[in-house]
Amino acid sequence: MQEAQDLKNVALITLVISLFVVVGADLFAQVVIASTVLAEPPRSLEMFQGDYAYDSSGFWRVATSLTMLLFVIALALNWRTPRRWLLLTSCVGFVIINALSFAFVFPEYLDIVSSAYSDTVDPDLQGRGAAWERIALVRWGAVVVLGVLLLLALARPTSDAVQAEA
Repeated sequence: MQEAQDLKNVALITLVISLFVVVGADLFAQVVIASTVLAEPPRSLEMFQGDYAYDSSGFWRVATSLTMLLFVIALALNWRTPRRWLLLTSCVGFVIINALSFAFVFPEYLDIVSSAYSDTVDPDLQGRGAAWERIALVRWGAVVVLGVLLLLALARPTSDAVQAEA
């Protein structure tokens, strides 16, 4: 019995770590990368040009897929616990946020940063970049809320019997 509870906790803790790695990486991407490259496009897009252009897509594919796999594992192990609804809500939110991001947020970012380099500033491109940054910040905040839901789930016991004893 104790081993099953430990496994449920380890799965959920691993998921929390993975999700907050994604949150941290997204914060870095917005604060450092996006704020720099979107400052004065297309002049500020130089880091996306040339043979050694910056490309974090490999990281995002792995991080998002791994986090989704960990959601499935944590949900399966915690399905018959009071944690289920918090986990399920967070998982559904994660899927929705990523679906919307892949459909709208990321394509806009890629369209902006794929603009040809020029030593000028395009006000239209700069405005699109500013709008993208606002949307990305809302997206980031929503993922933080999902992480908080997971932390609340972790604070819950793995069975109702444990709650009744307390």
